[in-house]
Amino acid sequence: MHDKKYLPAHIANYFIWKADQDKIEDLTSMKLIKLVYFSYAWHYAIFNKKLFTEKIEAWRYGPVIPSIYHEFKRFGNSKVGLYSIDFEPESNNVSYPIVSQNDEDALNIVGTIWEIYKKYSGWELSKITHDGKPWKSAFAEGENTPMKDEEIAKRGQEAILKHQENKTNNEKRPRP
Repeated sequence: MHDKKYLPAHIANYFIWKADQDKIEDLTSMKLIKLVYFSYAWHYAIFNKKLFTEKIEAWRYGPVIPSIYHEFKRFGNSKVGLYSIDFEPESNNVSYPIVSQNDEDALNIVGTIWEIYKKYSGWELSKITHDGKPWKSAFAEGENTPMKDEEIAKRGQEAILKHQENKTNNEKRPRP
């Protein structure tokens, strides 16, 4: 079930929740943005469908999802300490958007992204995003240029293959 319409906030809240669960203290806004970006890239690579419709832009420190940047920039280099909220003025309802527990496809991707990348800092993840075409081909100093989805998906495929290769190599090592 990957036809559900998500906002980047749904994906961000998943990572904020996981950081709380796993007692990860370095979930900065930069790290959060990169995790959401990786989720988008992997989802697009696997299912050929966007995880959310917001454009990803090439900024100086890598790919950025503008809504996530603006919502969480106040945390700077500190741990993101609050969830994204959704407020419906007509009903006065406040909710916390998160990936649906019924969406196994999306949950598998965000869960895998978390397990692979949670140990890296935001700066380390930023360096990773500077490798490859999507960011390099879109980046222009002083401009927030949208990145091409096809290039993001291709980069996602490369990352998935590298992960599978690393996993296979680790399984071949003799255990002490």
